[in-house]
Amino acid sequence: MDMKKFSGASVLRSIAAVTLCASANATSIYDPTVVATPSINGSSVQLDGNIFADCCSQEPWTFEAFGSAGECLRFDLSAIVQPIDYEIVVVAPDGGVYQNNNRVGTDTRPLVKIGSAPNTGWYTVHVSYAAATQLAEGSFTIQYGRYPAGSINCTEGNGPTVRL
Repeated sequence: MDMKKFSGASVLRSIAAVTLCASANATSIYDPTVVATPSINGSSVQLDGNIFADCCSQEPWTFEAFGSAGECLRFDLSAIVQPIDYEIVVVAPDGGVYQNNNRVGTDTRPLVKIGSAPNTGWYTVHVSYAAATQLAEGSFTIQYGRYPAGSINCTEGNGPTVRL
C-alpha cells in the first residue's frame, strides 16, 4: 500500500474547503403528502429552528422544501419563543422570490403562501430577522405543507405574500 505525504498547509486548505462547502448546504425536507384538508396547517411538517448571533451578524436558518408545479405551498412561522421580528423569504426553482414579514394587525409571525407553485423542484426557505440590525438569538417553529391548488391553506387571508 502506497502512502502519500501531504503538507500541513494543503490539509488545512482541504479541511477549510470542505467546511465552507458543507456550511453552505441547506437541509432538504421532502413531504410526500399532498392532502386536501379543511384545517389550517393540517398534514404539515413541523420543524423547530434556532437563529444564532455573534457580535456582528447572524446567519439565516435555511432549508430546502420540495413542491410540484400548481400546488399550494405554505410556510408558516407558527410559534415564536422570543419576541423577535422574523421574516420568511422563499426562492423558487425559477428564481422567483416570495417574502413575508408580518401577518395582519399586530401579529408579527411571517407566513408565505404560494397559491400555485411555479415549478416542480426545491424551494429554498430562509428564516431570518426582519431588521438587519437586530442581533439576538431566537427559537421558532415553522410548518411546511403541500396542498392541492385552491386549498384553504393558500386562499384564507393572513397578510400578503409578495413575489419580488
